[in-house]
Amino acid sequence: MPLASRFSIKIDARALLPLAIATGACLWRMPFCGSAMLFIFFSLLLVCGIGLSSLCRQIVKWLPLALYWGVMNGLSVFVTEYSLDRAALSCASACGRIALVFMLGGVLCVFFTAVQLARAAEWYVRPVLPKTSWRIGLALAMMLSIIPEMGRMLSHARESARLRLRSRSLLQKTACIAKLCLQSVSERADSMAFSVAARRLDRPEPWQDRSPVPLFHWLISICLGAIEGLLFLL
Repeated sequence: MPLASRFSIKIDARALLPLAIATGACLWRMPFCGSAMLFIFFSLLLVCGIGLSSLCRQIVKWLPLALYWGVMNGLSVFVTEYSLDRAALSCASACGRIALVFMLGGVLCVFFTAVQLARAAEWYVRPVLPKTSWRIGLALAMMLSIIPEMGRMLSHARESARLRLRSRSLLQKTACIAKLCLQSVSERADSMAFSVAARRLDRPEPWQDRSPVPLFHWLISICLGAIEGLLFLL
C-alpha cells in the first residue's frame, strides 16, 4: 500500500468505488460548506488510518502541487477577467479542491490495497470487456503499486543531484533528475513484470472476484452517498 494503515476496514471495495469516483467528480462543484465538511471527514479518516504525524508529512508532499495548480488557475482567471479578487478566490478554491482530491485518493490507498481496488475495477469492467478485463485489473494494480515509489525515487534523485551536481546549472540538474527517475521507474516496472510472471498472476483467475457484494455494504455506500448529496446542497 502507498500508506501504512493502522487498521483495515471490512467493507468491500466494489461497493465504495462508484461512490469514490462520484465524490471526486463532485468535488469540483461542491459548495464551500460541503467541501469544508469533507475536508474534516477525510482528515479524521487519515488520522485514524496513518496517524497525525504521517498525515502532516503527506500534506507537505501534496502542498507544492496543490499550490502550483491553484496559482496557474488564478493566473488564467486574472488573464481572462482582469480581476485580482476573482483570481485570488479561484486560486484558493483550486488549491482546496485539488487537496481534497489528494485526500480522497489517500483515504482509498490507506484503507484498501492496490489488489482490492484493482479487482473492484475489474468487476465493473468485466460485463463490457469480459475477455480483457483482468488485464485492466492487473495494470491498475501495478500502477497503484508503483506510484508511491515514484515519490521516493524522485526524493532520492533530487538528493543525489544536490550532493553530486553542485556545480551544474538548474537545467542540467533537472535533466539528470528526470533521467534517473525514468531509469528507476523502468527498472521497477521490469522487476514487477517478472514478479507477476513468477507468481502466475498473468492470468484471469487471480483478478476476477466472483463473490457477491454483501447487501449491508451496498447500504453503507448508499448512506454515504446520501450524506454527500446533502453536503452538495449546502
